[in-house]
Amino acid sequence: MTADDALERAYAELAARPLADVAALAAWLVAWSELESVVDEEGVRRAVMSACAVDDATAYARHAEFVERVAPRCEVLRRGLARRLRMHPGARAPEVRRHGGLLRWLDALEGEQPEQGREEQRLVAEGQRLRASAIEWDGAPRSLAVVEAALDDPSRTRREAAWRAVDDLLNVRRPALDAVFDRLVAVRQAQAEAAGFTDVQSHRFRALGREDYGPEDCRAWCAAIAEEVAPLASELLEQRRVRLGVATLRPWDLTAPLAGEDATRPFAGERALIDGCVRAIGAVDLGLGELFAELGRRGLLDLMARPNKAPGAFQVQLQASGLPFVCAGAVGRTEDLWAVLHEAGHAVHALACADEPLIWDRRPQLEVAELASTTMELLAGAHLDAFFDSECASRAARREQVVQAVLFLTHVACVDEFNDWLSRSPRSAGDAAARDRAWLAIHSRWAPGVDWDGLERARQWQRESHLFAAPFRLFAYGVAQVGALELLERWMAAPRETVAAYRRALAIGGRVGVRALYAAAGIELRFDRDHVAARVRFVRRLLAQLE
Repeated sequence: MTADDALERAYAELAARPLADVAALAAWLVAWSELESVVDEEGVRRAVMSACAVDDATAYARHAEFVERVAPRCEVLRRGLARRLRMHPGARAPEVRRHGGLLRWLDALEGEQPEQGREEQRLVAEGQRLRASAIEWDGAPRSLAVVEAALDDPSRTRREAAWRAVDDLLNVRRPALDAVFDRLVAVRQAQAEAAGFTDVQSHRFRALGREDYGPEDCRAWCAAIAEEVAPLASELLEQRRVRLGVATLRPWDLTAPLAGEDATRPFAGERALIDGCVRAIGAVDLGLGELFAELGRRGLLDLMARPNKAPGAFQVQLQASGLPFVCAGAVGRTEDLWAVLHEAGHAVHALACADEPLIWDRRPQLEVAELASTTMELLAGAHLDAFFDSECASRAARREQVVQAVLFLTHVACVDEFNDWLSRSPRSAGDAAARDRAWLAIHSRWAPGVDWDGLERARQWQRESHLFAAPFRLFAYGVAQVGALELLERWMAAPRETVAAYRRALAIGGRVGVRALYAAAGIELRFDRDHVAARVRFVRRLLAQLE
């Protein structure tokens, strides 16, 4: 029997299994979840292999086979089981209704067209391939991560050269990237209309399970960021300009080491990175530190950059195995610490809810997943003695982490406003020149403290991978950043109680919605100006302490 035959028979058995009562339905759901976990893990493993070696033709072919042949067939069979569940009288029983993740997934299926989803996946993969190309740097082909590492070099000349090297690559790739994005705009609009929506934003909100807030809340949040966070961001950029001793702040100055700070790389090699993260996380909670150490021992961490490895960092859950896998492109930068600690937060979250019997309940909403990861990043970031020998270097790195958190919030608001424009103007969104003009107008309002004279500012939206891969998802990162800052403030006052609440919230997985899960962690899901202003006041106090 072939693997395809076995898969068909497994779905067929579930489709035919008698469901006489609620108990039988509950057992059926567990069996279905186990099958989906096996299928999901196979797809994840193939995607990881392809991302870790984008030049490996075999890995690419195996991933493409899953996306183009295996996944579509499973989708058809999966939808048949979803219809059976919806029609079953027991679907409204408390035993089923407790599975919030399952119910959100069923809602997201309504009106979706699988072929359009597969076309979007193909386009996203093509965009990733174009962005993963090697860059000539220091006399040899280098990964994007290696070149961007020079953006925190003490030499301004070298930083500028690195920024322009990346920009040169994008200039070469821009026609192809524009073509990919043109098709993405069309596919996403068609998906929205097929699902009964007039715009991409409303459709994506349902797909993301955003039942606790809507587009108007996002606009209110962005307005709050403009009123409360943007002024602080401008102050911090001006402080950076003064401390760098430059007439104007250029794009390649945003992560430059400041005068008087120790610019030493915090680690050299994967072993040192893993050991330092274990110590930093363990200082927050010994059990969490041991969980991350165990991932290293089991070969579930691939953290260093190399040629032809896709840029960026991510965590995936191997659903059948019950284990997370963390991938990153570290090269020794302090920024790499934040990326790995962030993904470590996702990993411990996956482990915390791995015992949930249904796969859908092991998938928390993005605002929750990012709260877990961003909180880990901030809490472990208070223990940088795991990486730096001097207190001065640790404080400088910690302060820069907080500064970048502030700047990130304005970036999220900028990207969300651009996504909003893309959704409200589908015809213009499909025109490259119109997109560039819109980005220029929006970005100019959100980043006024940077000098772009002589640079192609209008095209810089192509550096933001979320616009290609996951529209409207970045907003969840901003919401989570605000929540994580609230948890950080609580942790500084009551560390043990805050970590206990954090761990209890992670164990809930996806069974409840965002608002309920934030409450379980001891914080609120809010979008108003007063809530944001309270976080800004805390950040100002923290920055003053770190001076």
